[in-house]
Amino acid sequence: MANLKNIRETCTPRADVLKGRLVDRHFAAQLDQVVRNGKGYEAYTDAESFFDLTYPTAGLKELLAGTFARLSGQPEKAPSAEHAVYRYETSFGGGKTHGLIALWHLANGARPGNVDEFIDSGLLPDDCQVAAIVGDSLDPVNGLTTDGVTTYTMWGEIARQLGPDAWEKMAQSDAERTSPGKQT
Repeated sequence: MANLKNIRETCTPRADVLKGRLVDRHFAAQLDQVVRNGKGYEAYTDAESFFDLTYPTAGLKELLAGTFARLSGQPEKAPSAEHAVYRYETSFGGGKTHGLIALWHLANGARPGNVDEFIDSGLLPDDCQVAAIVGDSLDPVNGLTTDGVTTYTMWGEIARQLGPDAWEKMAQSDAERTSPGKQT
């Protein structure tokens, strides 16, 4: 037991910790911040930084492989081919939001230098439209304004994120706070 060292002797903190740059918001990832307004949140919004600071857990690798195997038309390469829906049941800090942010970055075309630590890059799509909804950020009464567009429903917010053509088709339903019909 005399040869055991304490954590301060065996671990070296990251540079941002040593320089005093680590702030509380780095411990509570918020998908909405990444999607809508990432200013001052670069540890999560910059894909290279995000993946550099992220440990490729088995759960994260399975989520990425399962999702992108299906998106790339290779469902047989999904770790769990029979399940296309993931239901995370972890407590605070269990990686739920972290997994969603990783999906967001890779689906949006980010290819960080260490991507192969997380997923077979052959599963990643060349082009993918992405929208991410954080339910408690939506406001059907007052709306949610991003980039000069105010949305009121989840369908409107999805359409806004998918671009002007989608938004044009959804704007009236969104303004009336009504779910769109199947033709829309």
